Amino acid sequence: MRFMTHDATKAELLAACMHNNVMWMRRLVEAGGGTLFQEDGLEWAATWHPGREITALVTQHPDPSLRGRIDAIGEYGRANSVDVVSYWAMDATWAGQLDIWLCARGFRSGGRPHWMAVDRATYPESSSSGESPMTFPDTFDDHTVPELLCYNPMSREIRQALVSRQPQRVWQAVWWRNGSPVGTLSINLTEGDLGVGGIHDLFFLPEARTAGIGLERFDAIREFGRKFDVRYGIANAVDEAAPLYRVMGFQSLGFGQTWWLPRHAAQRAPDPKQVAFAEALGESDISAIEAHAHPSVLDQPLANGMTPLRLAAYYKRPEVARWLIDRGATPDLLVAWELGWKDEATQLLQADPSLATKRQPNSGKTLLHVAVERDHPDLAALLLDSGADPQVRDERHHGTPLDWAVELRRRRVGAVLRGRTR
Repeated sequence: MRFMTHDATKAELLAACMHNNVMWMRRLVEAGGGTLFQEDGLEWAATWHPGREITALVTQHPDPSLRGRIDAIGEYGRANSVDVVSYWAMDATWAGQLDIWLCARGFRSGGRPHWMAVDRATYPESSSSGESPMTFPDTFDDHTVPELLCYNPMSREIRQALVSRQPQRVWQAVWWRNGSPVGTLSINLTEGDLGVGGIHDLFFLPEARTAGIGLERFDAIREFGRKFDVRYGIANAVDEAAPLYRVMGFQSLGFGQTWWLPRHAAQRAPDPKQVAFAEALGESDISAIEAHAHPSVLDQPLANGMTPLRLAAYYKRPEVARWLIDRGATPDLLVAWELGWKDEATQLLQADPSLATKRQPNSGKTLLHVAVERDHPDLAALLLDSGADPQVRDERHHGTPLDWAVELRRRRVGAVLRGRTR
């Protein structure tokens, strides 16, 4: 096997990271008997087991033709009763126009993959503790601990097919403590000029997560790289894991962006008029907005569940939001706050104090939950002063605003809530 061995630039490492993730998707799909489609700047796949899903990876800056291909993929998904559709922009700088096209069709923005890379030569010296030894079994197994099987437990056969393929390019690694498995990951090797080792699906049982750095757990990964002469490793680090990766020598390469079509929307074609209206809002095309903005639709939710006013605020289009309000859209406290119209937001709350406790449509959250979600401590304080209940639970996950502040690591909002919790 041949891998990237020269002193790579950041751009080369990002390209290698993208390639490794594309190959990871391809291998998962092939192992599971799915269908792959490779187009210019777009790789997408349909999988049928354990769930019916479409995953699309945007691998270069989108051109106008992608808009039509998004519609074609949506039609394919509906024809094949797909439950979930997701898009990944491998570089967040490509997200602007893509976000407008996808949100207009019912998608909602998701997390941002954090692409990171490490040069094996910079990895810290090995630890001698040996606290959590690692093995690379030939058989993919969750060892009767279902939580160690990432995503759907029904995917065991697919993961087994991955590690059984010859020549082998995917390995499962398992960490052990006192004879029991406590963590797992998959290693995906890609070859050639962009050849690197990819770390995927890293997971530790909560009770096995160390309070310290835990570098000894990754010594075996470095030795694995040495065995195959892999110089560079790449990973998608979630926010809470990024500091650990940095301690291991990983450097940030940049971010991606994801979007998800909710299950209830995947089987329903979006209204073409709504799509055109939403695109015009995102593009600040006032003449096109005027063509679609009949008074009856100014407060009507669009395909992704947002009202036109909230979509304008999402895209940071204050001139569009003002245009909509001037023509009859109902003023919205959250919109006013997010566009910086804080005096107007305060006036709306004074005129109707029930806004502080009213639940949001679809999500069952209160505005206090939303203030936590969007990290607005001043809005949270204003709502609490107006009678918002800090102990109220959302209807879907049954979490209080403080529960969500802890989960989302919203420290500033959490401090406000702790000072008001009754």
